Amino acid sequence: MIRAAQLLLLLMMMACSQLPAGEPAFDVQAAWSQPVEHEHEQVHEQVHEHEQVHEQEQVQEQECSDANANEASETQASERPVIFDEQIAVAGYGTGGTATVDDDLAAVVQQEVSQLVWRKGDIRVTPYGILWTDAILSTNRTFPGNFILYAESSATQGENTFEIDARRSRVGIDIAGPTYDYLGGLTSAGKVEIDFLGGFVNPNTTDLRLRHAYWEATNDEYRLLVGQTWDVVSPLRPNTVNFSVNWAAGNIGFRRTQFRSERTFALDSGNVIIQSAIAQTIVPDLTGGTLAAGVVRESGGWPMLQGRVAWTQATHASSQDPIAVGFSGHLGETGFDFTQTGPGPAQLPPQLDARIRSWSANADWIVPLSKRARVTGEFFVGENLSNLLGGINQGVCPCLRTPIGSTGGWIELAYDWTPDLHSHVGFGIDDPNNQDSLIGRSRNQVIYTNLFVDLTRHLKTGLEVSVWETQYHNLTLNDPNPALWIDGPTTPGEAVTVDLTVQYHF
Repeated sequence: MIRAAQLLLLLMMMACSQLPAGEPAFDVQAAWSQPVEHEHEQVHEQVHEHEQVHEQEQVQEQECSDANANEASETQASERPVIFDEQIAVAGYGTGGTATVDDDLAAVVQQEVSQLVWRKGDIRVTPYGILWTDAILSTNRTFPGNFILYAESSATQGENTFEIDARRSRVGIDIAGPTYDYLGGLTSAGKVEIDFLGGFVNPNTTDLRLRHAYWEATNDEYRLLVGQTWDVVSPLRPNTVNFSVNWAAGNIGFRRTQFRSERTFALDSGNVIIQSAIAQTIVPDLTGGTLAAGVVRESGGWPMLQGRVAWTQATHASSQDPIAVGFSGHLGETGFDFTQTGPGPAQLPPQLDARIRSWSANADWIVPLSKRARVTGEFFVGENLSNLLGGINQGVCPCLRTPIGSTGGWIELAYDWTPDLHSHVGFGIDDPNNQDSLIGRSRNQVIYTNLFVDLTRHLKTGLEVSVWETQYHNLTLNDPNPALWIDGPTTPGEAVTVDLTVQYHF
């Protein structure tokens, strides 16, 4: 107990010494240089015991970050808003300013913190996790309920709902490995992370779900990654309390297994990063009922190809973070076996080994307005986007066997009232092409506002109010033969939701 109290006191002294004077500032360049969404996916430094005190200070900052379970560094934690759920930003490399810590204090803290991790030779393993519970009140039933993708039709699901869910809790380990003498020196690292949303099972039981499992090697110019992590395309996430971060409502991009490479070029007042990945095609699609009968989804004959170019540029105001803009896209295909005659008026015959193209073109940006305010957002256009959680999770219409095109995006205004109090207002929309499907969801949009509070360095909470509107269409009802009609809603779904989150990070 005495040892723990001493460590806590030292950490508090160090944190106080790192707090910047004046208003809080959100470090965009640092945010784009490392995953922010409590993901903490990059380890840029490996320090040995014989290194000097200055290097020990760097290790202290990194290990404090790891031990805080995906929080930002000690300095950045007080400067940037608490980013909940899936927030990640990997548009470029950079470092935020770090206050100088007394060398003696840093050395003592480093010695204490080193006992909080697991070591095996030159491998360092740091466990972390989030105990995470949300309570959601909605004026209309939403899908799937314990988080929100879209509002169900009010004609059949217009009743109020209340959900409490803790399966979004997660645990993981960050792995820091040795440095390799390639490409100017590469620092190796890895991550394994799971949560408990592996299936839509009973609310008090769960299946495990693999979120991240990868190895990487990085330096200031190169990054090589093998394993499962976030997509290269559309890497940003809105700061919403909603666990699904408004997927199917303007935000696309998910996690998948990939071979990934990145190259960063430093500029006089910014940088350019080029990212590419060969990735696994996944074929999720929330089509059910009659439409799903006789449809077998499978991977295609070649991998998904992803690429992205991002640029950061310093602003004239020295206290303001740089503007950051990225452009990305993907190309792939999904496979289907249509084992029986298709539904609806087309009555298409059975077809095996069908291959349907998937593509997207995207943009993302972070624009600081002041030290406290910034605008963040993304835009996308493409076809067969259910594998990226676009098209309101509709990729291919089984009636027509054609890809569903969709256009959408999201935009958000963030403001930091204090280092511990942050608010966001945003809008997202996913608008599929109605001519590409005969039945299904034709438009989905959300408006939200929230307030996040850092109660302590470990305990976080947030409250959000959002308004959802999901439109439906059913063109089979226009056919003169009622026998070819498909049962499906046409009445929109409208829901006002209140979402309270409580998270304990360790």
